[in-house]
Amino acid sequence: MSSKAEAGEYQLDSLKWLLVFFIVGGGIYANSYYAAIEPLFRALAGVMVAAFTIGVALQTEKGAWAWNLAQEARVEVRKVVWPTTQETTQTTLIVVGVVVVVVHIVVVTNRMICLPMIYGDNNIALFEKVLIKVHMVKFRNCLLDYPCL
Repeated sequence: MSSKAEAGEYQLDSLKWLLVFFIVGGGIYANSYYAAIEPLFRALAGVMVAAFTIGVALQTEKGAWAWNLAQEARVEVRKVVWPTTQETTQTTLIVVGVVVVVVHIVVVTNRMICLPMIYGDNNIALFEKVLIKVHMVKFRNCLLDYPCL
C-alpha cells in the first residue's frame, strides 16, 4: 500500500483515542453510579464496555500494531519446547531444597549474632568466652603445629 492510503486509514486516530478515553471514563462513572445494582450485571456491562473499547482501540494505528504483535507472539509461543511434568517437578524440588538450606543458614547466623544482644550482658560474656576459647584453640594448634612468626 502507498503511504497515502495508510495515512487515510489511520486519519482519525486522535478522535478514536479520545472516544476510548471517554468510554472508559463513562464506564468507571457508571459503575460507581449504579453501585446498588447486582454486581454480576455491572460486571457483564463492564465486559461489554471493555470489548467495545478494545474494538475501537484496535481500529487505530497503535491498536493494529499491538494486534499484529500479539499474533506474532502467539506464533512464537507455539515454537517453544515446554518442559515435561517430570522436569518441572524436579526443578521445583531443587529450588525448594535450596531455599530451605539458605533459610536455615540465615536463621542460624541470625541467632548467633542476635541472641547475645537480646538477653543482656551475661550471655554476651558467655558468647565472648566461647569465641575466645575457639580462637585460643586455633592459636594453640597453630603454635604446636607450625612456628607462627
